[in-house]
Amino acid sequence: MLSLELSAVTATLENLNPRVEKIGAEKLPAADLKISCAQSADVLAHFSPTLKAFLFDADGPRDLADGMTVRDPHLGYPLSRDEEMTGATVTIGFGVGSPMVFPDCRVNQFRITPMEGGTVVLGFRVQCRPDEKQIGKLYQLQETGVEFTLEPADLPEMK
Repeated sequence: MLSLELSAVTATLENLNPRVEKIGAEKLPAADLKISCAQSADVLAHFSPTLKAFLFDADGPRDLADGMTVRDPHLGYPLSRDEEMTGATVTIGFGVGSPMVFPDCRVNQFRITPMEGGTVVLGFRVQCRPDEKQIGKLYQLQETGVEFTLEPADLPEMK
């Protein structure tokens, strides 16, 4: 199970898709948030221990800032991952005011784009249930920078 953790990273809320989620006979307001953020290539270890070596040539030529080069710049990017996190807590800060907290989120549709220098642009979808005040604020924050925190669900204790 994927257990990605991001703490107060600068991210972009690319898109907001409000929708209705049916749980049994009940219909609840929900939303899909498309998020992207630039991270060190070290974040790839959360997906696979070999993904960084697959995407970057650590022993090859370096860029002007001594960063790693992309191993195959002609490969079609972004790469997609079919992993999913459930029960995650997402916090979105936006400057003045209290940050919005969304418990019990599903995080999926991961997209990875390696960049010269050793960074990756990580994109993903957050499925959450914002209230009416939060949905209005999310609408205003589209295509802007936000402070984003992703906390994976606690693993059950072994007894």
